[in-house]
Amino acid sequence: MTSELDKLERILGGKFERRNARVIPGVDHVDGVEIVYFSDDGKNKFPKQFRNLTSLLTQEQQHAAE
Repeated sequence: MTSELDKLERILGGKFERRNARVIPGVDHVDGVEIVYFSDDGKNKFPKQFRNLTSLLTQEQQHAAE
């Protein structure tokens, strides 16, 4: 018997991630993929936080290349 979820997946053309099979990004290593988590302190808006984070990553990459 096909479940309602299976029917929906077939209609949409893809699989849903099951609750018991979820993977937290960054827990399992994937070559070429890096995950960065940060805590929002509420002091800055998202665009400024993004610029601050990406500038830090760029600086780290430059130091690693030296």
